[in-house]
Amino acid sequence: MGMIGEPARPRIDPLPADEGATRQLNIFRTLAHNEALSKGFFELGGHLLGGGVLPVREREIVILRTGFRSGSEYEFGQHTRIGRKGGLTEDEIARLADSGSGQWNADDAALVTLVDELCDENIVS
Repeated sequence: MGMIGEPARPRIDPLPADEGATRQLNIFRTLAHNEALSKGFFELGGHLLGGGVLPVREREIVILRTGFRSGSEYEFGQHTRIGRKGGLTEDEIARLADSGSGQWNADDAALVTLVDELCDENIVS
């Protein structure tokens, strides 16, 4: 209780529900609650991000397109930064978040098609 007869008020007003809901989750904070899970996740992630066979730019095309097609705003948002560092332009990133069409070279177009086929039909032609 605040003053006599008045309910206590927080010192700082809480955010309206619609503003608080926009905060993105941090996957690493979530994983930190389970040591075995986080260890395995980091080993897998380290291999995929650092030890894979695809160059960074091509890897990020696949990840960003997959993130978009699966509706993962978190994954798409996180890998947008990595994709920029890997050489993707703002226009290319935007194209990955729509129909995927546009001025891709043959190799990049094949990667976009690969993801789309896997998402649509669970098979690659």
